[in-house]
Amino acid sequence: MEEKYQEIKSLILDGVNPEKIYLLDMGPILLLTIVWDSVENDFDKRIQIRKLLRNINTPFDIVVISIDELKQLNNEGTSFTCNIIKNGILLYDKTHCQ
Repeated sequence: MEEKYQEIKSLILDGVNPEKIYLLDMGPILLLTIVWDSVENDFDKRIQIRKLLRNINTPFDIVVISIDELKQLNNEGTSFTCNIIKNGILLYDKTHCQ
């Protein structure tokens, strides 16, 4: 895993407790999909993650979804988030860390 990816993962996990973190490197921008057990206050979660990553020198965008939405999007197979999940890197999966 690239060093900058590891740094992003560490910064996020130092501040929040997501279920999964996906990353899709599209060259000039990184797309992060953060999966939670629920998406209550998703705007606040995105702001919190942006603050955690404020010193990252690579442009990025964040998508916040729930584990149920992730399952639904995977079944549909056509969404933008599904593309990130299928073609991106799974940086973190809480179920594999226990």
